[in-house]
Formats: sequence, C-alpha cells, structure tokens
Amino acid sequence: MNEPLVTLIGNLTRWKEIPGWEGLYEVSDSGKIRRSPHSRGRGAAPGRVLKTNVNGPGNLHEWVTLYRNSVGTKMYVHRAVALAFVDGQGDLVRHLDDKPSNNTPANLAWGTQQDNVRDMFRNGHASNGRRARTQCPWGHPYTVENTYSTKRSHRACRACSRERARCSR
Repeated sequence: MNEPLVTLIGNLTRWKEIPGWEGLYEVSDSGKIRRSPHSRGRGAAPGRVLKTNVNGPGNLHEWVTLYRNSVGTKMYVHRAVALAFVDGQGDLVRHLDDKPSNNTPANLAWGTQQDNVRDMFRNGHASNGRRARTQCPWGHPYTVENTYSTKRSHRACRACSRERARCSR
C-alpha cells in the first residue's frame, strides 16, 4: 500500500494529500489547504494556498470550495485535516478546545455528537438553558463523577438517583 504524499517545507509544515482528493488538493498540519503542486487544469495555480471562508458570526468553522471536473464541493478545513492527519473514525470531527479556528491535528479528534457535547461541558462552553446549569434542582453539583446520561441523552444526577432508589425500598 502506498503512503500518502508528504511534503516538508522548511521542516516546519507537513503537507498531505486529502483522501478522496489525491492529486488535486493537499492539507497542512497547520490547517491550510492548497492546490496540489502536481495538479493540472484550470483554477488556482498549482501549489497556491486557498482562501478560507467562514459561515458567519455564530459558526466560525473555516471552509473552502474544492473543484473536480468543474463541480465545486464545500470542505470544512477541520475535516480535511482530520482525514489526512488524525487516526480513528466517527460521525464528526471534534475540536477538543471548542475553538473552531484551531485546526491543528493535536486539537482534533473523531467522535460522536455526544462526545462533542461532553467536550463543551468539560471546557465550560455549554450555554443552552438546562445544560448550562452547574447543579441539579436539589443542589448536587453536575460533576463528571456525579453525572450520567439517560437513555434519552438527558443529564441526570447520580446522588439524586441513589436517593430515589433508597427511598423506594
């Protein structure tokens, strides 16, 4: 099996081909995307770093448009970096520090939406209504040790659960 093309520039930046876009586009370990130096055809000059876009004030994830056969495809930068540099699999790519502008491989991990929500709580970035609360209605803290997820993905307090079980005997 062939290893993906890796290019070193000044021993600082590593470039790898984006899986599924071999020969057309490469991504760096610093989160830059460029046209492959060996590509041909119309569009950005070979080796040119592409300009990124963001969705808007509420969603600062960077993305670029990649072209194949004159058809454009939106590709999020963090997904391209994860495809090329991060081992594992999952439904989505998580930013471990919850900062969408930090697209380095060390800050990215594959996971599920539930993993992503756990990251938000761990980093103190949960802000929607009940999820932003730091303690249950009876005053027990929502800590990692005292919190579990129900079958419906709701947060529940272990201390309250133990108390209900003790009272129901």
